[in-house]
Amino acid sequence: MTQITERVGDIFDCPPSSILIHACNTKGSWGAGVAAAFKKYSPAAFHHQRTHCTTPSSSTISISTHQRSLIGTCLLIPPFPIIKPQLGKPSPPPSKPTTQQMDKKFWIACLFTSSGYGKNVDTPSAILRATESAVKDLGRQISDGKEQGCEMGGCYSVRINSGLFGVPWRDTKRVLRMAGVDMIVVRPESQKDEVVGSDGEGEVGVEDVQPESNSGGQGVDSVAGGKEEKMVQGERQDAEKIDTGKINKGLKRKSGEDGRDENGKKRGGTQTKLNFGKSQ
Repeated sequence: MTQITERVGDIFDCPPSSILIHACNTKGSWGAGVAAAFKKYSPAAFHHQRTHCTTPSSSTISISTHQRSLIGTCLLIPPFPIIKPQLGKPSPPPSKPTTQQMDKKFWIACLFTSSGYGKNVDTPSAILRATESAVKDLGRQISDGKEQGCEMGGCYSVRINSGLFGVPWRDTKRVLRMAGVDMIVVRPESQKDEVVGSDGEGEVGVEDVQPESNSGGQGVDSVAGGKEEKMVQGERQDAEKIDTGKINKGLKRKSGEDGRDENGKKRGGTQTKLNFGKSQ
C-alpha cells in the first residue's frame, strides 16, 4: 500500500527539489486558499498553469471542452517553467523567480480534481475519482522525469480537496493510499483531527481511534464484561432482598410478631430476630 505520512509544518519548508502537490480547478484560477500561497511562491508557475488551462491544443477545440479534458490529469511544473504563448494572445512577460524559488527549486504538481470552484465545485464523489486518476498521472510523469535525469526529490502534499473543495480529508486519504505515489502530507498545527505519524508506524486516524477506559489498562471488552457482571450481581442481590423480605414478613405474620395477637389486638413484648443463612 502507498505510504502516506502526516507531519505538522509549512509545505514551503520542504527540502530543495521536492515535488509540492495541491489540488486545482481547471479554470486556471489560484485566487484563494492554498493555491494563493503557491501563486505567491512562484508567479511563473501560476502563469504556466493558467496558460495550460486556457489554451486548447488546437483552434477547433473550445476552451470549455479543453478544460473538461483536464479533469483527472496532473500538470507537473518544473522549478523554472517556460511560459508558452497562448493562441492569438501576446505572451506574458517572464516572471522573475522569487528568492525562495531560486533556493528551493521546487516542482509543483497541480492535480486537476474539480472543473470549477466556489458554488460550481464538482461533487465529492467526482473529485475523489479525479484525484485517483490525477495522482496516477503524476506517478507516471515522475518516473519519466527521473529516467530523463531530472533532479526530483520526494513528494510533499497539503491536505488536498479538504479546503475550498469541501471533501473530508479522510476520504481523500483513502484514495491516495491506492494511487501508488508515496508522499508526506504537511498540515498546519491548527488541523488536529488526526494523530501525526506514518502508516504502519503507529498512525491513528480519526476513524481508527479506539475509546480509552479508566479500567487500569483493561480493554473495551473486559470493561463491558465487568459492567455486565456487576449488573447481574446487583440484580441477584435485589432479588435476594425481595425474597428475604417476603419470607420475613410471612414468618412475622405467622408467629404474631408483627405486634398483634390472633384477635387483632396489640400486645407488647419483643420481636424474635431471624438469622437466615446461619447454622442453629
